[in-house]
Amino acid sequence: EQLKVFETTLRDMSRAANPNKPKKTQIEIEADVAAKKQEADRERIKRCIITLGDENKKVVSQIRGAVQLLQDDVELHGELMSTVLIDCAKCLPIKLGIYAAWCAKMAEKHPKWAANMVSCAMEELRARVQDGSVASTQLLLRFIVFLANTGVLGVVAVLDLLLQVISVCQSMQLSRRGDFPVFMALASLPFLSPEAYRQGREKVDSLIAAACKHAANREAAWKSTLRIFKSKDSFDRLEELLRSVKQLSKQGWSLQVVLHVPGFQPSALGINGMPEIPLGIAAEDFQESCARFQVPLMSVSLLTSESSSGMALADRWVLEDYLLLVVEMFAQDIEECSKQILRIPVLHYDFEAITVEILFSQLLRLPTPVRLPLFYCRVLEACAEKQSTMRKLIQEAFQSLFCKLSDMDEDCIDVLAEAFACHLAGNGYQADWSIFVAEDANVQVLRFAQRALERLQRLSEHQNMMARLPQAMRIHAPPEPLPASGLQVVSKPQFGRLINLVRLKDSNAEKVLRYCKWLMHAEEAVGVQELKDEQEDEPHPKRQKIEIEEEFGERPSQPMGFEEVADLVVSVMLQQGHKTPTHMAKILDGHDQVLHKLKPSKEEDASSYEKAVARSVLEFWKAAGQRLEITFDSLIQRKVISPQVVAETALCHGSLKADAMPLWNVVGNAARKSLERSQAAHADLAIAKKLQKEDVLLQKCQAELECAIQANARLFLSIFTSLVNAYEDAERDAALRNILLCRIVSVGRKYLAEIRPLIKDAESRIPHVGRNPDIAAVFKLLNTL
Repeated sequence: EQLKVFETTLRDMSRAANPNKPKKTQIEIEADVAAKKQEADRERIKRCIITLGDENKKVVSQIRGAVQLLQDDVELHGELMSTVLIDCAKCLPIKLGIYAAWCAKMAEKHPKWAANMVSCAMEELRARVQDGSVASTQLLLRFIVFLANTGVLGVVAVLDLLLQVISVCQSMQLSRRGDFPVFMALASLPFLSPEAYRQGREKVDSLIAAACKHAANREAAWKSTLRIFKSKDSFDRLEELLRSVKQLSKQGWSLQVVLHVPGFQPSALGINGMPEIPLGIAAEDFQESCARFQVPLMSVSLLTSESSSGMALADRWVLEDYLLLVVEMFAQDIEECSKQILRIPVLHYDFEAITVEILFSQLLRLPTPVRLPLFYCRVLEACAEKQSTMRKLIQEAFQSLFCKLSDMDEDCIDVLAEAFACHLAGNGYQADWSIFVAEDANVQVLRFAQRALERLQRLSEHQNMMARLPQAMRIHAPPEPLPASGLQVVSKPQFGRLINLVRLKDSNAEKVLRYCKWLMHAEEAVGVQELKDEQEDEPHPKRQKIEIEEEFGERPSQPMGFEEVADLVVSVMLQQGHKTPTHMAKILDGHDQVLHKLKPSKEEDASSYEKAVARSVLEFWKAAGQRLEITFDSLIQRKVISPQVVAETALCHGSLKADAMPLWNVVGNAARKSLERSQAAHADLAIAKKLQKEDVLLQKCQAELECAIQANARLFLSIFTSLVNAYEDAERDAALRNILLCRIVSVGRKYLAEIRPLIKDAESRIPHVGRNPDIAAVFKLLNTL
């Protein structure tokens, strides 16, 4: 009644605002009411399916209630119910058994709907297998296994489907994509119920045998480049899964962490009328369409161990799988992600410790974590807010990692330093500092402390950080990030004149450019002709000179070179814009054309000019790494200097040590910018082809792409050459040599997809690699990835 009154009021208000608007007919009104009711029904159906099983208690009664609530909607909204159910199966890994049990109950009254739903699920599975979608394929296969557990599908048919999946790789034993089918099929086995296993034991054994055959022919030398700890061998998730299912087979197939809804029994043939479920994908089609799949390593043990933990191998594998899938599906919402993690239905005294270990392992995952380090820090903190006992475990995990720094990969050390800085900033600088202030603290621990505080300084103002740090830690803190003082360029008389021309407000780029040309004795560009045109009578040459000298001052007796002028202009711009990045951006917005127009046209001279610009930036911000990175990023974005020049100058500049964090950040940013250009060129070419643009435009896009690819090749060749040369120069410094080898590994594995040809032919394309056995071995190892 209230709704009718409200609708009547709205109509009256609308009619009062527009009295000439024609009234709706009774048929139109009834159609609107029906549409609103249908939309309300659709929302009710979605909400009912999505929230099914959210309460951990009384799952069976929830399933019965959902069946009673939705059984009358099948005729009108059956397709919507199937779509929502399949979407939930692809996104909610913990509730797949509950959804399968609900389908079994629905199939008793609506077998045609259940058959149609199975057909839709299989179509979606085939599409996800072909495009290589790991998470969706994994969850859909798992959902189909649960349908066998609840008797909807036959156990034999489902296991035959898994055998078809695993057979896809039999003709791809040496293929780069060979692990995907085996992993997908094998990852579904732990979710078989004990009764379903007994009914299909022979086929399960066949699956395990096929996986063992694949593993025997599989090369896993690449694992050593992805280990968090150098000396500790690690199983990848496929190897650990194979070990787990073998153990399950011996123990009667019983897992504590997989929820099987009581009251449902599998059958060999399933419900009558269910469709056949062949995979229907040839190995050739899969190989051509699927992206490469890299099996991740298992999480490292920081708080538990296999000997001390009471959790079985298979249970731990499933728990880790649950957590990885939950993080992937809920990564856009930290709060919900933490709730879903704590809702994982595992009752074990090591659940919290293992969860912390898995999240830390994902944080340190190589070659790069799936998400930013800040994401994992926030997830850990959100979990600790809801489960206070996890806070102590997080502290213990940090301390465990600090004790193993000397054995840790360089990239992992960098990421851990960033994570620890985020942890300190979010917890009021509260931490156990004992390992850093101990008298016997080793070099690696002190080095880590410096890196962590460098990153902490980026999250907090310097004076505030120094005031809140313990006294013993302040010696490891970086200096205040200030611009360099006492630079030689400041003492030049032209610096004082130019600093009055380069202004934050009311910028006059043309005047600055004319002054620069005046210093270079470029008469044709100093504005003499413009002065002539502005005057009615042609002035005397001496008068011209006097007027120009009054404007710019006395010209130097010897012309200044373009590198010297570049150093002068950039130093003045940095001085005027050093207060904040916003000030610097405004200066560049007003004067970047000066830097563009001063660049020589010859390629060699242009390269020297860009290097002079880069050196000036490095000198000015050598004590402020973050501002250094921001300034280089702005100059690359405005195409003042190229990423290659930035990387070369940073790696060869004497003011930065080879182990300095800003150096590697600058090099990494340059590589990322260069790759972004090639990716944008790829996208432009694809769009042009799709829209069937003219041949001229296609040729232009193709040329831009080839140019970007060549620029990438030159950039990474330059990076590797600089690292190899630095390795040879550090003949007497074993520690630095080890760091440089680690950096070569880091660059190679991080950008391997884009630079594989260079890695493959490293000995012939990168100077001096062949005569250094250690470096050659590194490139050989990278080729196994």
